[in-house]
Amino acid sequence: MELQYQIGNNYVDISRNLIIVNKGSDLEQQITLPPKTLAVLTELAQRQGQVLSHESLMNSVWQDSVVSPNSLQRCITQLRKALGDDSKKQFFIKTHAKKGYSLELRVVFLSQTNNSNANALNKQIQQTSTIGFEQSTSQTLFFRSKNIMIVFFCLIILASFSFLSPTPRHFNFNTLTPITATDAKEMNASFSPDGKYIIFHRFDGLCSNNIWAKEISTGKESQLTTQYGFYGAHHFTDEGDQIAFMAKEDCGPKEKIRRNLAELNLKESSQTALNQQKLNFEEQSKTCWNLMTLDYRLALKEPQAPVVAASCSQGELSDPVWLDNGNIAALKKENNFWQIVKFMPKAPIHTPLYADSEKNYYHLLYNKSLDQLIAIGINSNDEHVIDLLNSKGKLLSSNIIIRPETLPPFKLIHPIQDPQQQQLIFTTGKRLYSLSFVGKVEQVSRFNHNHISRINFSQDGESLVAVQGTIDTDIVRLSLMEIASTKRSSGSDEKPDSHDFNQVHQTYPSLARSTFQDRDAQFQPQGELIAFISSRSGTEQIWLKDKSQVSQLTHFAMGTAIDSFRWSETGESVLVAADAMLIKVLLDKTIISYPLTFAVPKLLHWSVENNVLVLIRKGGEQQLASYNLDTHQLTKHASADIKWAARANDGKIVFLDDNNVFWLIKGDEKQLIMKLYQQVGSQRFIVKNDIIYSMNRKAKLWQYDIEKQIFSVIGQLDKYTNFVSDLRKDELLLTHILSAKKEIVMLSHKED
Repeated sequence: MELQYQIGNNYVDISRNLIIVNKGSDLEQQITLPPKTLAVLTELAQRQGQVLSHESLMNSVWQDSVVSPNSLQRCITQLRKALGDDSKKQFFIKTHAKKGYSLELRVVFLSQTNNSNANALNKQIQQTSTIGFEQSTSQTLFFRSKNIMIVFFCLIILASFSFLSPTPRHFNFNTLTPITATDAKEMNASFSPDGKYIIFHRFDGLCSNNIWAKEISTGKESQLTTQYGFYGAHHFTDEGDQIAFMAKEDCGPKEKIRRNLAELNLKESSQTALNQQKLNFEEQSKTCWNLMTLDYRLALKEPQAPVVAASCSQGELSDPVWLDNGNIAALKKENNFWQIVKFMPKAPIHTPLYADSEKNYYHLLYNKSLDQLIAIGINSNDEHVIDLLNSKGKLLSSNIIIRPETLPPFKLIHPIQDPQQQQLIFTTGKRLYSLSFVGKVEQVSRFNHNHISRINFSQDGESLVAVQGTIDTDIVRLSLMEIASTKRSSGSDEKPDSHDFNQVHQTYPSLARSTFQDRDAQFQPQGELIAFISSRSGTEQIWLKDKSQVSQLTHFAMGTAIDSFRWSETGESVLVAADAMLIKVLLDKTIISYPLTFAVPKLLHWSVENNVLVLIRKGGEQQLASYNLDTHQLTKHASADIKWAARANDGKIVFLDDNNVFWLIKGDEKQLIMKLYQQVGSQRFIVKNDIIYSMNRKAKLWQYDIEKQIFSVIGQLDKYTNFVSDLRKDELLLTHILSAKKEIVMLSHKED
């Protein structure tokens, strides 16, 4: 393979993974790219002007490796960005629809001229060395000083790059120490800044929790908050005297909204007035998260009530971090984009720190030693970026995150700071990765333990505190008649009790019992199979139930996360949303991947015309859209934070937003389904023959006729029912919670 070649004014050096753009001009720029990306460019360069198919490029570059077709698309995007090209101009790399790619500019390979160039260079050096004392001493000193200064500045630049992109340290956490072992679910653990305590959240049921501290040396536990609330993950000041966290107002509908809803239903108004009331209702129903602080040192002595540092009336907030000056930086949502703002505790307003209309941030950290904010986001090209800013909001650097092939391209990452090294660390379950400040991701370790998540370092960086455990769910098959005949059940409680939440509850017989998470079962159209998602083999896969037999259909890579799937209308295959990518799997286990340029977090419906209803993420913004797998046409329906959606008859779409409000889309019109507002007790629902089926907070199964606008309760479900997933004739498939085992553990290394 040629090691150097030139495309126009751009010089490519494969040996250094480098493209020098506009070489020799004032605009010269050196860009480092992944080896696979440059391998794609080299394949195109070696057959310049020819159209190379997707298959030939994949076979040449990745050979025997099994990767997503998105890998090739990602390489093309990176090359176009480096060369100053894009998908519209196509000056360098041209796309040929359904055929492949071609490199349009003339290529000159330079290896053939290397020897002559080397001889010329040696001759020039010899000529220069004979000048000697013919020049004045002052000139010689001047040139020597100039060269020394150049070398000095080069060393500074190299040292800076090494600082931003260090060689990642490798970890070997071979010892697991349990920290909690209760019947309550525990989450969001961290070490206190002095290293004496582990702080965690202990839940009462599914959402309400209190913040607790456990002294490591004595094992003594102390409750820090006075009462249960819906508290998000916390963040300490470096002095260790204050904690910041987000807190939702409550887990359910607000009484004020209930009253407004009653008035809206009863009051007869003009259509204009009714529309205005609907808009008011939509605004009032938005999820409200306050930015809270807690005096940690006082709370260790006696539980304290959290203090509102910033009201949710100022807008949706996320990821609060304490700055060195005592202020709090956070992400704030403005017009569906997340920007960085600053709060002074107890001050009534916030101050914008940084916003970029081309980027949508989803994670924020603070590095005290550098006094810098680290923001992770998605740009308008759907590339994940890492930005460094000073505490005053000035952008210091911005880099695209370059992932190894083991890390899916669309997976969101939420890293933490490595206390020992200027780098970030994150986990995908089994694997531990490093992320440098210039965007390079490397795998640095693998956990020896299963079901590890939400990691945080100790102050010395030698130990991790994490959450270990999983939720044990099973598939249940019930008839509507059985449910309707249930007069009375434990479902009368609104949530599971904390004292028995971790105990196994098997009210219904399981379809295919396992001690892992089995969920989202669906009947095979025109067949007798039932497909479902299960982690029983260690990684989420699609499994099939055939009478008394259970078999594994898919064999995705370790750590693959499946959100949802759908049967084809013929029942001959399933379409899976795995790691935010679409993958079609036939019953003979043949796999077909769709090389999409955007993320697909949820797959909601798959029609016979090969149209899919999906939640997509473009530029970091979530959208409800329809996508045709054949024509690649994308039709946007709504931009909102949506929990679930489904198609009804005549092209209608029903969706449930993040504020537990049902909406109906008919053509270009979006209508509020007001009768269902107080009936939301699950994040999922199904639609069959224009009837919506779901459950409320008291686990009552209900149905709603969309056209007739009639609501009715079918019967009582067990309170541990999670959601309904499918209905055929009078048989319903449910996902049922048997236990939820989430405990706090500490990971460390001990010599044998």
